Amino acid sequence: EGFTEFRAQVDEWVGGEVLAPFPPNSLTTLAANSNSKTHQPVEAGAYYGVGGMNALPASLSSGLNVVQDCWVSPSNGVKFNKRDGKWTVKAKGEILGTFD
Repeated sequence: EGFTEFRAQVDEWVGGEVLAPFPPNSLTTLAANSNSKTHQPVEAGAYYGVGGMNALPASLSSGLNVVQDCWVSPSNGVKFNKRDGKWTVKAKGEILGTFD
């Protein structure tokens, strides 16, 4: 059952131009300790992100407030408030959000 659901999700990503199947014979493998290249036929189910590999995580995070290239200090960037049971996340002195 799980594979059927995953297959349906992949089909949705392909239809939404998030993923695309690799064309046949488009991947090359290198043998270990050798300079020879051999063309490896792509089996069904090999995909790449349209516009880059960020396409899939961008699609998964649609509707979420995702902050990239942000360092949160492990010592004071995340604090738990015992009174309300929520976590506050800060970076460079700015509160990025409060979460339960």
